[in-house]
Amino acid sequence: MTIRSHHISKTTSTKTFASAVEAKKRMSDFPLIVLEWDDHQTSCAEDWFSDKESAVAHFGSMTVHSVGWLIHEDDKSYLLTSMIAVDDGRMAMLVQILKSTVISKKVLCS
Repeated sequence: MTIRSHHISKTTSTKTFASAVEAKKRMSDFPLIVLEWDDHQTSCAEDWFSDKESAVAHFGSMTVHSVGWLIHEDDKSYLLTSMIAVDDGRMAMLVQILKSTVISKKVLCS
């Protein structure tokens, strides 16, 4: 059985630390917020309703919370990301939330 040591060189460690510092700077450019909002709903192709009453009864209000970095805001919506890459600042898991659906907004860290 061979046991391998996972040694991180000082150069790699310094580079990783520098990347983390840069990522922290990028993240601090955006406030971390939580939005409470009413989510839109849709039915699946398998959902067939025999009348208006059963269709209306199928849908109810769904209030949700979204947490992320606020990367853009305009008069109609908020754009949040929940993932920012340490190495290069790429973003993923973005969600656009219409302001007309927002119940509350709280800044967690600015």
